[in-house]
Amino acid sequence: MKLRLSCSFFQLKKPDQQYYLCLSDFISPSEYVTDYVGMFAVAVLGAEDLCSDYEAQGDDYMSIMVKALADRLAEVSTTHLQMASHNMVDPTPL
Repeated sequence: MKLRLSCSFFQLKKPDQQYYLCLSDFISPSEYVTDYVGMFAVAVLGAEDLCSDYEAQGDDYMSIMVKALADRLAEVSTTHLQMASHNMVDPTPL
């Protein structure tokens, strides 16, 4: 089956005036086949409150460190979740 580009949402231009594609550019039109999009969200609960507490105490360094740690934790959690969900569908390695 050959898929075709059904629509595009142009958001950013590359330096050579080509457009970036987004996830919706790869969704098959409903008249051809049923297609699916999956998504998930990861959050580090309590990081904002902890940052606010440190900022109120005047400890900007600890606030920045908590933000950086929360960012890295969310990133690695997302990667782990993506790999786990991929393994449920297709157990071959990425």
